[in-house]
Amino acid sequence: MAHTVSLGDRGWHVETIWRAASGLPVHDLPLETIPELDTDCWFNGHPPTVRAIIDHTRRIQEADLTRPVILSAGGQVLDGMHRIAKAVLIGRATVPAQRLPADPEPDWCPEPA
Repeated sequence: MAHTVSLGDRGWHVETIWRAASGLPVHDLPLETIPELDTDCWFNGHPPTVRAIIDHTRRIQEADLTRPVILSAGGQVLDGMHRIAKAVLIGRATVPAQRLPADPEPDWCPEPA
């Protein structure tokens, strides 16, 4: 399954985000500063099904906390919410993170109305 990332009206394949972050410095990101922890970033406003919760639980359990979270140039989480969730669950205060100096060209944008 291909993973995609969207931010507003722009979207990327996660591999595009990984390439853009390659070689960037890694810093500790305090979990208390991540606003996405209090947003619906997985279910798009739909009530989650038990199956969807199970899928995300599995992905949280399998998350590799040595891999940095990737932030957009504006500071939004582009990749890593399952790692962030795992860090919160095990009581960490920070996660490793990389922040893009500029967002890459999107892989797609919605068609204008």
